Amino acid sequence: EGDASIGLREGNKNSLGFYPLHNRIHPVAVTNATEEMFNAWLKDTRNGMNSLMLAAGLDDVTELNVAAQNWLAQENKIDLTRTVALHDGTKAGVGDRIITRQNARKLSITSTSFVKNRHHWKVIDVREDGSLVVQHDDTSRYVRLPSDYVAAHVELGYASTITGAQGLTVDSCHTLIRGRETRALAYVGASRGKESNQLYVAVAGDGDEHEAVFDQSE
Repeated sequence: EGDASIGLREGNKNSLGFYPLHNRIHPVAVTNATEEMFNAWLKDTRNGMNSLMLAAGLDDVTELNVAAQNWLAQENKIDLTRTVALHDGTKAGVGDRIITRQNARKLSITSTSFVKNRHHWKVIDVREDGSLVVQHDDTSRYVRLPSDYVAAHVELGYASTITGAQGLTVDSCHTLIRGRETRALAYVGASRGKESNQLYVAVAGDGDEHEAVFDQSE
């Protein structure tokens, strides 16, 4: 898969053959594409994996983030009794996963690092002033994100745009492909997961894999 992803990045058409042959591509009906992908993310999450959902469109990303948050709330894994509004139009409560989307050198993590774009965090506390106390995924250090930064530069972190996921690494990655994505975006979606990368291709019809055609001639 590593060789195939490199070929995809470089535009080698032959590398595409790896993905359907190794069950990395899943045709899904346009009408329930996000639902299919969310269910796959849910399975990985229940198995203890750090899993991420990707899509090119903001509407898809928001839908997926809200679906993940609602499930976690129902499972009492997060607390939404007190929340703050985020940049993407959603809200975050204690236990939620979030992504910061703007470098902030004044918000130090360690003596040599600071809050950066694409950093992943867990919300530890929601303050009355709208700020968040968060824990950094990689360092486990705690930082308080001011309310103005939260409102302008923080999003839920269960799903992301493909562009916004560049540089991220997770256990498993599930990417929605609607046909408007470039090769560069497809490469990002097919290479974020250390253990698994799955592509969900929205097709006309009911998503029957036997009706799907993977054309490698173009």
